[in-house]
Amino acid sequence: MPEKYLHTLLIEKLVPGGLGLARLESGLVVMVRHVLPAEKVLVRQIRRKKDYIAATLEKVLSPSPERCKPPCPYYGRCGGCDLQHAEYGTQVRLKKEILAESLTRAGGDRLLPHRFSIETPLPSAAQFGYRQRLRFQVDKAGSYGFFHPESHRIEPVSRCLLAKNELNHVLGQLHGSGSFKGLVSHCSGFELLFNPAAKD
Repeated sequence: MPEKYLHTLLIEKLVPGGLGLARLESGLVVMVRHVLPAEKVLVRQIRRKKDYIAATLEKVLSPSPERCKPPCPYYGRCGGCDLQHAEYGTQVRLKKEILAESLTRAGGDRLLPHRFSIETPLPSAAQFGYRQRLRFQVDKAGSYGFFHPESHRIEPVSRCLLAKNELNHVLGQLHGSGSFKGLVSHCSGFELLFNPAAKD
């Protein structure tokens, strides 16, 4: 792709979906994943829409001090998580900021004369291992996992950091089962659900 599709940008903020928003000198909006506010980044344009450019991150030139190494080996390939490249306290703060801006935009003029505040979200006691349900996608070949970001390509996973240990235990058994793979080849998706109230 020609160099004209490379842009050096300053990330202004994050918007719903964990996308970073920046602008070209012309004012045109650029949206890119896996960035944080105030970071200077090099991005590559992949699609031009009517109102914005979609881009992929090439390099973080000036990283945020709140950036961290994502703990999940699937991060960036699996579309299930958006903010693992930020420290947990930063994730909580960014989600609050995104919510406040979304409410303001939705309310429009009705909210402008009034001041409103959102209480600080309560952080989870556990950053990982809390999810009781996983929903998987299945392709025509019978491979299953989660969709890549903005794609219908499957990223096979054998373990999810967000899932409870009981779900990951079952998931590991399924990945080694040829008969299960044959079964899911006739499905479009399936769910694993951990019910702690269930009795033998």
